[in-house]
Amino acid sequence: MDNYSIAITVENIRPINNAGSLRASADLRVNGWLMKNFRVVQQDGQRPWVSVPQVEYRTREGKRAFSNILEPPDDVKPLIQAAVLEAYDRMISDRSGGTAW
Repeated sequence: MDNYSIAITVENIRPINNAGSLRASADLRVNGWLMKNFRVVQQDGQRPWVSVPQVEYRTREGKRAFSNILEPPDDVKPLIQAAVLEAYDRMISDRSGGTAW
């Protein structure tokens, strides 16, 4: 990591039900900036992972596509992933008494 510090706080995490592999949505505060709608995605038999906020659009052919709204620096991505998955695991544990994965 470069010569700067990163403060990441999960402000809110919400479960998402009946949305395929989408499991939760999280809002983060990163060095004071509020960043909304990071997503926890988990496919069957795999560990969950974190997707950055995205916008959905239609291609010229009418197909559904997504574009990232922001791209955190490579050295910050694992910090975001760890913070969100830790909050997700706590949320699952609180709801079921188990772990998320």
